[in-house]
Amino acid sequence: MPIQDAIELADFLVDVTKRYFRFKPGADTVGGDTDIAVVTRYERFKWIKRKHFYPAELNPRETGHGDNE
Repeated sequence: MPIQDAIELADFLVDVTKRYFRFKPGADTVGGDTDIAVVTRYERFKWIKRKHFYPAELNPRETGHGDNE
């Protein structure tokens, strides 16, 4: 499976899970923004989509603050 297809499938499955658990009675156990990373043999660990808890000025080497990387 191509990496992009796997990324989209994982994001879809997490989104379906969040929507399903939204309607179950009881405490919220799933929700919020989704962080996505891939691990490949050649690129190693790479963030695809993540939350940023700090402004870009504090870490200028990292790209994609607030965007999908």
